[in-house]
Amino acid sequence: MARERKRLAGYDDYDDGTLRKPRKKGGFLKKFIIALGVIVVLFAVIIVAGLFIGDGLLKSNFGISLFDMFGAFGDLGHYDRDKIVTNGYGDDDVNGFYTAANDMLYFKSGDGEAVINSEYVKELASEAGSND
Repeated sequence: MARERKRLAGYDDYDDGTLRKPRKKGGFLKKFIIALGVIVVLFAVIIVAGLFIGDGLLKSNFGISLFDMFGAFGDLGHYDRDKIVTNGYGDDDVNGFYTAANDMLYFKSGDGEAVINSEYVKELASEAGSND
């Protein structure tokens, strides 16, 4: 009398009586898709965290938000031609600026002459640029 073999869990019999382990369906493809999904999520988390860290650093050091900078760069392409200044400033504009600055800062010399003028600003700039 031939002894009957016990059937092992998870194995199928061939016709000739040998055992084989069944193939998993989509084994490699499933693992590849899962790994790809994990990598994409990991990169997304790193990018979002980097944006928020960069935003915090810019706010603390320069007082401007990273998202405000992105908005400003985005607005460079959306300009209104009617609002672009085509004529430069003239001598009347310069004199008006210095007069307004003196009036606002209450700078007047003893004889009523303006203290801040273009010569004064040029002198300050040259002193600031010198290595003395």
